[in-house]
Amino acid sequence: MKRIQKFKKERDTILILTNGKQTEKNYFKSLTSNYETMFKIEVKVLNKQCDELVNYAAQLDKSSYNQIWCVFDIDDSYTEGHLIRAIKLAKQNNIMIAYSNEAFEVWLLYHLSNSVNLNLTRRTYIKELNSLLQNEGYNRAYKKNDVNLLKEKFISNALIAAQNAKKSYQKVVADYQKTYHNENYPIWDWKSTTTVYQLIESLQLKLKSNK
Repeated sequence: MKRIQKFKKERDTILILTNGKQTEKNYFKSLTSNYETMFKIEVKVLNKQCDELVNYAAQLDKSSYNQIWCVFDIDDSYTEGHLIRAIKLAKQNNIMIAYSNEAFEVWLLYHLSNSVNLNLTRRTYIKELNSLLQNEGYNRAYKKNDVNLLKEKFISNALIAAQNAKKSYQKVVADYQKTYHNENYPIWDWKSTTTVYQLIESLQLKLKSNK
């Protein structure tokens, strides 16, 4: 008698949890305007600290998702005691994290430059973004809630940004390991770095043929 094989349905959804009410939410919701992906991208915004965000993710039914990512800014989360707890919770519960130090705008900078000044802080990100936009002939200033600007000048360069941010992050890691020879990375000290590129890689984006 022929054995009937049962195939388990692939989980096709990647859940992105973020505490970024404007830019992060708009950015990830807009990705499919330029790209195709084998995954359904679900974005949820929660008004929580990074450790609370990860804890929320840990309570979810993971069988419903291919991956769960928590996206947040480091900002003051280390000095306030939230960051280390978030990292530990993520490792314990198989939750992926994508941080930006200090803020998400540093990820946007990598869309426009392959060499971001690692001494920049959140106070100078906007000034640097506007300078780069002006260099490209774009006269509108950056605003967090400007969805059209995200689509026109940033989303289209997401794959380039991933390459730029990855190269920068890997250099910082390599320099650190040369001195300290361990993997206890003090990411709170690594200004202008971001691991959002890891999330972008996981989405396996392909530029739409009409773009």
